[in-house]
Amino acid sequence: MMMDSVWILLDSVLFFVLLIPFLSRIIIFKNRIYFECGKKWNIILLIGCLLFCLYNKTEGDYIHYKYYIEEIIKRKNISDTFEFPYMILIYYTQGSYFLFRFFVWGIALFFYKKSIDILKVNYDLTMSIFILFSLVAFAYVRVSLAISIFIFGFVCFYSSKIRSVKKRCLGLMFMLLSLLFHKSMIIILLIFFLGAFVKCRTKNLIISLCLFPVVVFLVNKYIGQIFNIDINIVGLKYLTMDKENLGPARIMFLLFWSISVIILMWKMIVYFCKNIKIIPICIQRMYVLVYLLFYVSLVFLFIDLGSISMFIRVREMAYMPLAIVVSYFFINTNHKKTILLPLFSMLCANIFYFSYAYYLSYLGLIK
Repeated sequence: MMMDSVWILLDSVLFFVLLIPFLSRIIIFKNRIYFECGKKWNIILLIGCLLFCLYNKTEGDYIHYKYYIEEIIKRKNISDTFEFPYMILIYYTQGSYFLFRFFVWGIALFFYKKSIDILKVNYDLTMSIFILFSLVAFAYVRVSLAISIFIFGFVCFYSSKIRSVKKRCLGLMFMLLSLLFHKSMIIILLIFFLGAFVKCRTKNLIISLCLFPVVVFLVNKYIGQIFNIDINIVGLKYLTMDKENLGPARIMFLLFWSISVIILMWKMIVYFCKNIKIIPICIQRMYVLVYLLFYVSLVFLFIDLGSISMFIRVREMAYMPLAIVVSYFFINTNHKKTILLPLFSMLCANIFYFSYAYYLSYLGLIK
C-alpha cells in the first residue's frame, strides 16, 4: 500500500516535470499569448511519456493487466481479456509485464509521433498538449495502441492528395487494423464514416447541440434494436453495466475538464470557419472526429442503458486527436489572455486527479 503511494507520488512528479517545457514557453506580449516553438525537448518528452506509461499506477488497470498476464502464463490458456496481438506479445515476452508495457505503449507513441510528423505540426508543442490533456488516459489502457494506429491511418487517409488512391487505401487499412487491437474501435470507425458527411461549420455544431435531446430520445427508444447483437464482440459490453454514480471526485474532474474543452472547441470552430480555405483538410476532419466522439460519449451518458464506463471510454478516444488539433490552433493564431483559462483548468483537473489517486492508494482502494 505504501509502495503504491510512493509510485503514484513519483508518477505525479514526472507528469508535472514533463509540463515544464510547455509552461515555460508561454509568452505574454501586449495582452497577447504566444506559444514558442522548439525542438530540443522532443526526445526528452517522448522518453518521459514512455516512462510514465511503464509505471503508471494511478489506475487499477495496471494491477489488473499484471494479474491477467500472470494467469495466462500460469495456466497456459487463451484469455478473452486480451485481443490476439496482445496474446502473441505475452507469449513471446514470456509474461514479462515490463516488456508487455514497453512494446504496447512504445509502439503507440511511435505511431502517434509518425502522425505528427506527417501533419508537420510542431512536435514539441503537440506532445506538451498531449501530456496535459491525454497522457493520464493514454497511460492506463491498452486501447491507446489501437487509437494510435487508427489516428495514423486517419492522417494517411486525409493527408494524401485527392487522387492518391494508394495512400487512402493504406490509411483505411490501418484504421481497420486498429480493430484487431481493441474491439471497442468499432465505435470510432463508425464515427469516422459518419464524420465524412459532416462539415466543419459553426452552424452544424449549434444545430447538433440543439438536437441533442432528440438524439438521446431516439437512441434511447431504439437502443435495443441498434445493439441487438453480441455486445462482447463489438466491444460495447460497458453498455450492460449497472449505472454507476459519478461521485464527487469524478464530478470535480469533469467540471475542470468540461470548462477547458468547451472553451477550446468553441474557439477552434470559430477560427476554422473564418479561415476554412487555409486549414488543412486533415485538421478539419480531425476536429469533426473529436467533436463527434465527445457528442456520442455524452449520448451514452444520458441514455437509460448507458454507463459511466462507456461515457469515459468514448470520451477518452478523443484525447489524442484533440491534442493535435489544439496544437495546430495554438501555433497558427495569436490569442488573448483568455486562452490561459482552459489550460489552467486542465492543469487543475490533473492536480486534482493525482491528489485523489494518491489518497485512494494511501487507503489501499486502488485495485
